[in-house]
Amino acid sequence: MDQLPEQRLTPEEVALGQAVMDFLSNRRLASGADVGGAPPTMAALAGDPIVRDFKGAALPREVSLKAWLRQRFNHRVEMQGQSIVVIS
Repeated sequence: MDQLPEQRLTPEEVALGQAVMDFLSNRRLASGADVGGAPPTMAALAGDPIVRDFKGAALPREVSLKAWLRQRFNHRVEMQGQSIVVIS
């Protein structure tokens, strides 16, 4: 994470964040999470090929998606155990 700027997301991180939000939105609609369904898991998010591609472009190899979400994208999502929840 030391290679990333402190005060802002890089354009690649912004694109990764959008891919994450799109994934979560699509999963929420498909699973009915807004009406009591379970939120997506970290494993499902990390396994998504689109998110994986954007992660590869945005982050150094040694930075996990989970660490990035917790440290750099925590204004948009929150980890609850292994689930990922959008912050309203």
